[in-house]
Amino acid sequence: RDVLFRNPVFAWLIRTVVAFPIDHSKGDMGAIRTTLQRLEEGHAVLIFPEGSRTETGAQIEYKRGVSLLLKRSKVPVLPVAVEGCFDAWPRRRVIPTLCRHRVAVRIVKVIEHDDLMSEGADRALARLHDEVEALRQDLGTWMRRVSHGRMPRS
Repeated sequence: RDVLFRNPVFAWLIRTVVAFPIDHSKGDMGAIRTTLQRLEEGHAVLIFPEGSRTETGAQIEYKRGVSLLLKRSKVPVLPVAVEGCFDAWPRRRVIPTLCRHRVAVRIVKVIEHDDLMSEGADRALARLHDEVEALRQDLGTWMRRVSHGRMPRS
């Protein structure tokens, strides 16, 4: 998001991982072109398809621009689920509480482009959303199980 680049220190930090701003107030075709160019050059690109952090901790719908990227990119997709971020850094909190909350990540098998797109871009986007949500739910269940019924702290 372009707002993340307003703080010079944070902007410097995220630019070190080659992040670039996306203007969410309009369809940012420049960001889509940049993403496609990086993919064509063989670079991996990390996309948070929700476009912003959740207000409640529940997964939100993916942005439509992601389906455009799916159509045009012709690259495999590696779904990644992250659980615990909402507790560690709620949307309205300025500074994260990383030391008090655990965050778990699950990475699953790559989905080949043709397999993902076999039913069209809209269905592919819904499939990714559903698969990542199922992974997130599994992670939450696992985190509660290993911490005896509550989300574990660090």
